[in-house]
Amino acid sequence: MKFSKQSFNSNLFKVLPRILLILCALISVSAQSGIPPIPSADDKENKDQNPFGRDMLPYELTRAAEKLLDISSVEKDRFKRERQGLGYRLLKIFSAPKCAEGRLVIDVSSPECRDGADLVRASFYSVRRGLYGETLADIRVLENRLIAGNGSFVHGFLIDLGISDLGSVSIEEPRVKSLFDHPVATTLDAEGSQRKLLASGFVIGEEKVASEARLEKGHVYLLRLVSYSFKKGDWSFFNRDQMFVFKFIELDNRKAGLFLLKKLAERPAPKL
Repeated sequence: MKFSKQSFNSNLFKVLPRILLILCALISVSAQSGIPPIPSADDKENKDQNPFGRDMLPYELTRAAEKLLDISSVEKDRFKRERQGLGYRLLKIFSAPKCAEGRLVIDVSSPECRDGADLVRASFYSVRRGLYGETLADIRVLENRLIAGNGSFVHGFLIDLGISDLGSVSIEEPRVKSLFDHPVATTLDAEGSQRKLLASGFVIGEEKVASEARLEKGHVYLLRLVSYSFKKGDWSFFNRDQMFVFKFIELDNRKAGLFLLKKLAERPAPKL
């Protein structure tokens, strides 16, 4: 069969708009999925600190949410000793109402969720990445509850230390060391069992460990995050076993929780 140049051009102009529409649709789906591109391996700054790009947020927060999470100069001065002397970071996390209990679905029939839906994303936070939003979140605040892990391959181990001196909390402190030395799952089957165990809670020494804790004003919490990856594929930025300590300062009248946070240790996690 023979095609003339004129016939080829005619067919090309018929097909080209369809190709462009498909490409536009793919770009739109990618943008809405909230999955940012992974940087090149030689991008050292991003590889060491934020593999999704320092300026790439899983979700863009609204101005209302950004204003809610803003740390004032008064708050910075109030915790100057903890920040500059002890190395803690000051941050805010929105306390979502109960109607936002679902990780990706909220009950818009409730006025609290319907009128404040744009703030719900600010209740999800990644202490590993310093980012807000559901995609990379490893903790969230829901009413008076602190929830650690993402319900999948990021497991959160929480201990409530009560009223404690932040200056005395270190990786060598017995309760910190016991939690960080506790054996964790190394297979897919064990990972599933460990997730269920964290949901119900268990005891290490004299301390209760669980993936959820009640938020109490002035209390200090230990958080161990085990982020699993798989033996096939180089997803090293998920393959982390990290220990954090943080203090819940207070909840303001806009339901923004104020926290002091510090990373105590980090090492590779087992690959499943």
